[in-house]
Amino acid sequence: KGSFSSYVDLNREYVLWNVFASKPYSVEAVNRCYPIVGCVPYRGYFSRQAAISQAGKLAQQGFEIYVGGVPAYSTLGWFEDPVLNTFIFWKDHELASLIIHEILHQNFWLKDDVNFNEGLANFVGDQAAMNWVESRTSPESADQFADRRNQWKLFRQFVVLAKGYLSKQFASSSNPVHLESIKRSGMARVRLCFQELKPLFLEANYEDLVNSNRFNNAFIASVGVYESNLFAFKRLYELSDRNWSVFFKKVEGLMALSLVERLQMLRALTDDHVASQGYNYYPDQVYCETLGNQGLS
Repeated sequence: KGSFSSYVDLNREYVLWNVFASKPYSVEAVNRCYPIVGCVPYRGYFSRQAAISQAGKLAQQGFEIYVGGVPAYSTLGWFEDPVLNTFIFWKDHELASLIIHEILHQNFWLKDDVNFNEGLANFVGDQAAMNWVESRTSPESADQFADRRNQWKLFRQFVVLAKGYLSKQFASSSNPVHLESIKRSGMARVRLCFQELKPLFLEANYEDLVNSNRFNNAFIASVGVYESNLFAFKRLYELSDRNWSVFFKKVEGLMALSLVERLQMLRALTDDHVASQGYNYYPDQVYCETLGNQGLS
């Protein structure tokens, strides 16, 4: 549709900054609603200072906040999105994943279901980039790309595991005093879980982040948005015999369902995938004894 055929240098590190906010005892992001796009769990700012200012205001209202820089975004086909200095120097493999992710948004976007949209784009971007790498580069290069992607995927799956665990803990009480205690002990157990999984991350260093104040409910919620339904889409791809045309027809079928029906179908696909792989299958999925079955969602 004409996107990525021109270049713009913004003279800044990111094209925009997203502000995620969550309530003190919730790992779900607070939605913001807009025309055309619908409701999304963040608000974007083209100025870092504006994002920080808004985050400060939300923090004063009692929300937990996470501000994340964004290298690219899609205008959903309404405009011709340019190549930006914020990602042009990425390695070819990572660049392919990002471009495919953003182009997919131009063709598949469900209003008011950002978890579906971002989960789909994340899976397709990663999988299609891997297909591209395998077909165009050396086996060594493909393996290196896979290793880099798997490290980040493993960490994201750890965060999803933490989200499932904390969500169930917060749901166990409505008493603010009890919830504060639940939060402290829950985050402590999540950090113990990270130590248990730490050998999986090899050279990737996420420990400082996990042990910092930045690793809060809002950060966990932000990662959860992009990891939604990963196993469901992987299973759908497998059931499509790894054929993209078949896969996208199945995706269109999911989009035609009601929200409740779609969630039920995605849950069934997720359960099907997990059952076929087993709980200790790496790098698809992480599991730690510290959280036990309570972390699985």
